[in-house]
Amino acid sequence: MVSLKTFFVTLSLSLLPATAPAEPATTHPMLDTFAGCAGRLSALMQHQWLFADPAARETEARRADMVALLDAVMPVRVGREVLSRRTAARSAHTALLTRAAFNEDTADAAWARRRAEAEIQLCYDLVLR
Repeated sequence: MVSLKTFFVTLSLSLLPATAPAEPATTHPMLDTFAGCAGRLSALMQHQWLFADPAARETEARRADMVALLDAVMPVRVGREVLSRRTAARSAHTALLTRAAFNEDTADAAWARRRAEAEIQLCYDLVLR
């Protein structure tokens, strides 16, 4: 006859999943970079729309390329985290563009403009056009 202790150990083990819990999804090394660039390009595109800048069309195409790269390397299970990264990058880049465009301190505005341009250039360098 099976002892009560053996019965409960067997029962508790049978309730555990057959496999170990899944580790966090492994991600492509460039996932965070692509997400950040997609967010920055979205901010730039919106800024260009605000000022009726004809470069907005080119930015929109580059953003579409970046989103395609992001979609290609993004595991389904990390979509929420990637969206959060894109949103954070867009917000940060919008702040830089706003600081550059509407700042009364010309030195600070110039710094913000250079910083925004440098961030976008890093993204442009990722995609051949």
